[in-house]
Amino acid sequence: MKNYQGRKIGFMQQDRLLFRKNSAALGVKNGTLGTVEQIKIDQDGSYRLQVKLDDGKTIEFSPNTKENQYDAIEHGYALTTHKSQGITVDKAFVLIGGSMQDRETSYVQMSRARHETKIFLTSSQVEDELDRAGLQSSEKNPSLEDLKRAIRDMEQSRQKDTTLDYSVEPPAPEPAALELELEDELGM
Repeated sequence: MKNYQGRKIGFMQQDRLLFRKNSAALGVKNGTLGTVEQIKIDQDGSYRLQVKLDDGKTIEFSPNTKENQYDAIEHGYALTTHKSQGITVDKAFVLIGGSMQDRETSYVQMSRARHETKIFLTSSQVEDELDRAGLQSSEKNPSLEDLKRAIRDMEQSRQKDTTLDYSVEPPAPEPAALELELEDELGM
């Protein structure tokens, strides 16, 4: 079957699905996650997916037919930090590092799991940090130096200000305007 981007995509029972567009008919929104419970093949050869959403509701749809068509689906095993905002899972596996890593991103990443969060770094990040630390290949201990770098990145804040962060005082009236107002009030 093909998804909304025209990419050939296959699913099996127990695969995780990510819904990428809102559908009132199915009761899903962009970012909804679910698990494929059953795959049926209709008489015309089209597929029907029965999916149990993470909220407990079960839906059924055909990715490539006109009736109950919904093809805005992808595998839902990995999500970006932004896509995961507002989602709670039992276990989270977080790949940290890179130019986007900061305190706010780290908070979103680390607060998705109910029970367990595991943090991962790429091997190139580990090698870069060891090179910066001047360690030779025989001395390499990636855990300490790479952890220090990750902590520095995660401590850095890039929080954006909003208009609510600033109070605006009305400008003080000029003395001549005050005199005119007083004269008007006193009838002068």
